[in-house]
Amino acid sequence: MGAHARGRASGIAIVGVAWVAGACLCATGARADAIADFYKGKQMTMVIGIPPGGGYDIYARLVARHMSRHIPGEPTFIAQNMPGGGELTAANYVVNTATQNGTVIGAVVRTVPFQPLYGNTAAKFDAMTVNWLGSSNQDVGLFVVWHTAKAQSLDDLFKNEVVVGANPAGSDTVTYANILKYLFDAKLKIVSGYPGSEDIALAMQRGEVEATPSYSWAGVQRHADWLADKKVRILLQNGLKKLADFPDTPLIMDLARNAEDRSILELILGQTTFGRPYFMGPNVPKDRVAAMRDAFMATMADQTFLEEARKQKLEIDPISGTEMQAVIARVYKTPRDVVERANAIRSR
Repeated sequence: MGAHARGRASGIAIVGVAWVAGACLCATGARADAIADFYKGKQMTMVIGIPPGGGYDIYARLVARHMSRHIPGEPTFIAQNMPGGGELTAANYVVNTATQNGTVIGAVVRTVPFQPLYGNTAAKFDAMTVNWLGSSNQDVGLFVVWHTAKAQSLDDLFKNEVVVGANPAGSDTVTYANILKYLFDAKLKIVSGYPGSEDIALAMQRGEVEATPSYSWAGVQRHADWLADKKVRILLQNGLKKLADFPDTPLIMDLARNAEDRSILELILGQTTFGRPYFMGPNVPKDRVAAMRDAFMATMADQTFLEEARKQKLEIDPISGTEMQAVIARVYKTPRDVVERANAIRSR
């Protein structure tokens, strides 16, 4: 090929590359405009799977207040509490009943994504196909005991009966109480059915129960007098890693006696990665899911959001929707015998 021909070919190539790049930018811009056009003037609903006042509710309302600024079109948000059904009512509604156009977000407790894995027939969804948006923190539940209880140390839990308050069956409070009672023989009397974490806190203060098996650090901090006046003791941490504030308080993992104990705990404690999970239904258009995932993570880095979280003593330690999806895919590959052993303990 002559120099002139090569020059013409090169010029055509450069023009071609420029045209493709321009077309891609136009397409990207068009998608962004389409998202903004859809959400402009819309009202979004944050469906919250627990009653008002608890930690999950407080986190979800905080996210709803700030997330709008990061969604193209800046829709408004309303919060709708939908407790019940062993904390599955909200999840089932978002997946099966709510509109799938991208205007409904679910905020549920961290045990919800695992219910189908354990064979809970009340969970009317496939966790693998749900569109997970992310979690605002990676939670560690604290075993908190009231100062009048007979057990004031971890060793005491295996010597003296303690009455623990818990949420309905399937909740993490019931799960962690069952682990201690049935895997490690702690002397617990479990009183379940309290709707939210603050209901258990009130019951503890009224003397109805003596402890809660899984209360958030943010929840403890909301009761500033508890630690200052030594009204409570924190005996154990339910998680895969310790909170920085409690380096000397043992993990429940420390109680494992063998490989089987560890495998069961690792499966159950995997849910602590999803401290406060948010999701959309499985049939929401993918471009809107992507926009919501971006908006969620942008909210987690928003300084106004973080400042309000600090004022409310709420820990923000997010993971993305993509990370959540990957963890769920891995957890759902757990061997059935391990799942069955874990389920037998947690669901007693």
